[in-house]
Amino acid sequence: MRDCLVLVEDSKLGAIRDAIYERLAKREGSHSSIDIEVKQALADFEKHITEQSDEEKIALYIMELAHCSPLFSEAGIKDIVEQFTESKNEEKQATSSSKKVPDESKQTKETELVPYQQGDLPKEESSNVDSPKSEPKTQRAVSDDPSSISSGAIPDIEVANEPRFELPQEDKSNPNMNIWSEVHKTDRQFCKKDHQGMTSINTQYRIMAATRLFGPRGIGWNFEEIERWVEETAPIIINGQLTEHKETIHHVKVSIWFKVGGEKSEPITHFGSCKSMYMAKGGYFVADEEPYKKALSDALGKCLSTIGIGADVYLGEHDDFHVETLTKNEVDSKLELRQIEEEDRIRKRNYG
Repeated sequence: MRDCLVLVEDSKLGAIRDAIYERLAKREGSHSSIDIEVKQALADFEKHITEQSDEEKIALYIMELAHCSPLFSEAGIKDIVEQFTESKNEEKQATSSSKKVPDESKQTKETELVPYQQGDLPKEESSNVDSPKSEPKTQRAVSDDPSSISSGAIPDIEVANEPRFELPQEDKSNPNMNIWSEVHKTDRQFCKKDHQGMTSINTQYRIMAATRLFGPRGIGWNFEEIERWVEETAPIIINGQLTEHKETIHHVKVSIWFKVGGEKSEPITHFGSCKSMYMAKGGYFVADEEPYKKALSDALGKCLSTIGIGADVYLGEHDDFHVETLTKNEVDSKLELRQIEEEDRIRKRNYG
C-alpha cells in the first residue's frame, strides 16, 4: 500500500481506506487521480459510519466489488454502510415484522380494500344525513409548553399503494444496469404538467441527479452545446389573413460525457427544440422570450434520460390520473412533515 494513503491522517477508517485504494487500483489503465478519489470516497464513508458499523466487513465488501461505481456517489456509499450497520438492519427487521396482514373476516364494508383499475373511480354513496364539512387547514402554531414535546411528534409517512415501475430481477443483478437502477426513479415533487399536459421534469433536478451520481459538473460530468439554429415553418394567419411572419422553432444540439470508475465516457448527443413564435390553439399570438434556454433544457434532459435519469417519466409511469392524484398527496405530505420537523427543531432550540 502506498505511503500517500496517509492523505487522510485524521481518519480512523484505516481498513476501509486501504480497501478503497486497493479496489480502485485494480482498474485498467492509469489513474493519476486515485489519491483524490480515495479521499472523496473516504469522506463520504465518514459521514455514515457509526459505532455499530462493522468496518472489517465493509472493507472486505469493497475489495470484492465487481464495479467501482458505488464508490463514486454518496448514495452508493451509504447503501454499503447500511448493509453492515447493526442498528440499520434491526430497524429494517422491526419495520417489516411490525406490518401485519389484516384479517379479511374482520374487514367491514367501510374498510374493505378494492383493487384499483385505471379509469374506474369509486362512486360516493348517497345519504340523507348531511356530512360534516371538513375544517379548513390552518397554520400550526408552535407551542410554548415544554410538556407538548414528545418523541412521537413527527409521524411516519406511509408509503402510498401506487403503481411503480420496477426493474426485472435479472436487470437488478445486471452490472450494466447499475447506473440506470440508481437514478431511473424521479422525485414527484420535481415534476409538473406543461401546457400540453405532458409530465415535465425540473432541469435543476436532473443536474442535481447527475452531480450526485458522477460528481461536480466539469469534473465528473459535463455537457456542451454543439450547434443551434432557427427553423421557419408555417406562415402565421391572423383574422383569416396571411401575414409576413412565420412560425419559428429554435433547435439545439447538445452532448454530454461522464466518468465511471475514473474512465470518461464517449459523448452522448441529442437534440432539443422550442417554439419561439407561433399562433396558439386559442387564437392568440405567442412569442417566447427564452426559446434557446428551453431548447437547451430539452436536449440536456433527453441526453440524461439515455443513461436512466428521469427514465420512469419517459416510460409513462407518471401519465395517469391516479398517479397524478398520488403525486399531489405525496408532495402535501412532505410539506406537512417539513413543517412538523421545523416546529420540533424550534422547540428543541428553545427548551433544550
